Amino acid sequence: MKIANQPEDITVPTRPLSKLEQTIRECNHVSIVGSSGSGKSVFVDNIIRMGQLIWPDSEQTIFDPKFQLENWHSGLKPDYKNQKCVAGISDLSDKLYTRLEEYEELTDAGLEPKEYPRHMFVVDEAQQLYMNAQDMHIDEPKAKYPAQVSRSFTRLLNLGRALGVRGYFIRHNDLVKPLGLNDGQFDGCVNIFLGKGFITKALNKSLKDLFSDAKLAAIQAEYDKRLKLGQQYIALIADIPKSDIYLIEMPAPGHYHRQWTQEIGNDTFQVLGGVDPRTHDAPKVAEVIAGREIDAGDGSGVAVQASTALSPAKGDLSTLLKAGTHCPKCGHHSARYSKSKPNGKGNVSVKCLNKECSTKTFSWKVI
Repeated sequence: MKIANQPEDITVPTRPLSKLEQTIRECNHVSIVGSSGSGKSVFVDNIIRMGQLIWPDSEQTIFDPKFQLENWHSGLKPDYKNQKCVAGISDLSDKLYTRLEEYEELTDAGLEPKEYPRHMFVVDEAQQLYMNAQDMHIDEPKAKYPAQVSRSFTRLLNLGRALGVRGYFIRHNDLVKPLGLNDGQFDGCVNIFLGKGFITKALNKSLKDLFSDAKLAAIQAEYDKRLKLGQQYIALIADIPKSDIYLIEMPAPGHYHRQWTQEIGNDTFQVLGGVDPRTHDAPKVAEVIAGREIDAGDGSGVAVQASTALSPAKGDLSTLLKAGTHCPKCGHHSARYSKSKPNGKGNVSVKCLNKECSTKTFSWKVI
């Protein structure tokens, strides 16, 4: 069933990858749902490498309950394989959940919570991990492996980036019962849908109670237009906690792996994407301004973040403002300002140039 009242004509926006990067940077966890042929494997490799660029100092744990049946790209290797994932996910949840318990004790006592070391984990094919637990339960019914796995998923979903934890849950369908979970337990995640079947189902059913009919109709119309234009690898991004939803072309294969490779052993600065997601051109390096995340100013959306948080000199601030930034709502680039002089908090007011965006101006911290 199609969503009613779709607009007859729609302009397909070109969203820079910096929009997706910002979504991932600010989220707690990511749920990716996609079927075979949707580009899921390549997208997952890209999103993991992107996560490593965003959190370069993080510890990483990858679970692959279908090892040897899955094809890992970009040199990624799982830490736990097949049935060993069952014990591994339980150990990880026990280890990381102590952070929440400690955090609650500190806040209850009126003390400042400490900053935890970052930990990024990836569960590839979460349903298979739960099925492995069910198979083990047949041989050892007293061990209650399925309950152990669902409890681990629930615990990890309750943690977030405030506690230094970010998880990537990869699934081959959008049902939660095959994980031993309840409806709505992934609503705190950024939900990413790949492939026509899952995108259509999400817009017509899964997301109906979470976004307005008008918004879903506009996204459906944009998706139909993208398909007519021949775009094959499209991702639907539903940032439920922020009530934001948009479509974007997936990054080209190896896009973030190339950047990650360039950054091995380099503690000076970090490069993130933004070039046209379906080109194979290497990203251009933007001008580095100490302690600031900026765009190249050429529409590429390349962002550079220096490791040292130094205040820019007068000339650097002028260059920074000339380069501009992207709207946090729509991802549109802008170097126009309603207030270009930094206020007491070091923010300037930037005008969004996208007439279709509900955000007219937004704050940008430059000092």
